[in-house]
Amino acid sequence: MTAALVDHYLIHLESKLGNSQHYCGSTEDWLMRCKQHQASSFERFPDPQIVNGTRRMGVKHGLGATFLAAANSAGIRWAVVRLWRGPRELEQELKRRKKLSHFCPICNPEPQPELSAIIEF
Repeated sequence: MTAALVDHYLIHLESKLGNSQHYCGSTEDWLMRCKQHQASSFERFPDPQIVNGTRRMGVKHGLGATFLAAANSAGIRWAVVRLWRGPRELEQELKRRKKLSHFCPICNPEPQPELSAIIEF
């Protein structure tokens, strides 16, 4: 039995948010997921709060990723720059490499040889 394939996407932020300028995710429908990311926002607390023993800097509104919600609230524009189709585990493999900029055609226009095994569309 073969693993189900899903859409994987790489987002490039126009400028860095903290130390990061990229976000990687996977979903059954990347366009719908990106609309959720786009509609999300992050409301920063004036002072960090401790909730159930965890330090919280603010609250996210919407269904998108917290990182992209914070980028939206900071006025940082972003775009999907790369799409792959592959097994769910591919997202974790991309994140484990810790250098999403290597896969970004804006930051690194030279193709990466190790991507030859990934199905692009």
